[in-house]
Amino acid sequence: DPIHLRRTVKLDPVAEYFIYDLVYKNRQRFRKPHSEKRVHYGYRFENGVPMSASKDYKDFKDAIWIDGLFGAAFIGFDISNYFNALYHHDLEAWLAALDASNEDVQMFSKFLRETNAGRSIDCLPHGLYPTKMIGNDFLRFVEESTFLKATSVHRFMDDVYIFGNSASEVNADFNRIQR
Repeated sequence: DPIHLRRTVKLDPVAEYFIYDLVYKNRQRFRKPHSEKRVHYGYRFENGVPMSASKDYKDFKDAIWIDGLFGAAFIGFDISNYFNALYHHDLEAWLAALDASNEDVQMFSKFLRETNAGRSIDCLPHGLYPTKMIGNDFLRFVEESTFLKATSVHRFMDDVYIFGNSASEVNADFNRIQR
């Protein structure tokens, strides 16, 4: 739409191979959710194979519909310009926190720096399966937060639905996530 920029970058073959290889090599670090009530969907591996994003999106929509039938209150939102606001050093720290090898972390940092002409913001190329996987996992802290009071959280990339017992409860969680 005319308000949001969603660009797709076509990387050179070496850079594209690198990001696919990095994500595949670290595929075990892209874990499934810890809880059935706080779930993220799509863009990870299952049994060493990338999951179908379209199937997981359907599962996400189905779960929202079901929780919407039985929940007292909910709020849904999109983290606007999420991909455009990712910071180079936060992504580097995220990969290091996953216990990736120091070599992978340093090469990933170099990749981010070089694909964005040295700028630290908006450094993750858009539109590639492995970069969507990185962006999706980077937001894992949303559903894993112990500060949320929600009865359930469903997230697909930057689309989040919070379900709770009252409107004030879900509004408080929405404000916590924004902070």
